Amino acid sequence: MATTPGQLAQELVELVAAEGSRLDKVGCTIVARRMVEALSPWLPGAGHVAGARPGPMDYAEAAAFAKGTLGFGAHAATPIGELSADYLEWLADRSRQTWLDLDRFLNSPNVKRERQSTAEPEP
Repeated sequence: MATTPGQLAQELVELVAAEGSRLDKVGCTIVARRMVEALSPWLPGAGHVAGARPGPMDYAEAAAFAKGTLGFGAHAATPIGELSADYLEWLADRSRQTWLDLDRFLNSPNVKRERQSTAEPEP
């Protein structure tokens, strides 16, 4: 018998409830990714696992990416390959937090209410 999304969700909730108190940040991240992977066939855009980390670039992709620039900030014109790995890791971590903060802000009740009140009516 095929597992329904509801059954799978219940199993995952039970797993988290049973193991959650023993999980550290890494463990929670692993469980969260497994949950997304397990539920992805039933999510919009099936086939793409939302939030899943893509694999590393191959040599050709990395070489092409290294020639590109960030396009903003103090290093806007500097090829990415010339920037230090420490700076790029800092930027990636900072960007992730900024995106998370922006998402939380845009989904806050006051911003949602403001956006709804200023939205133009559909024809």
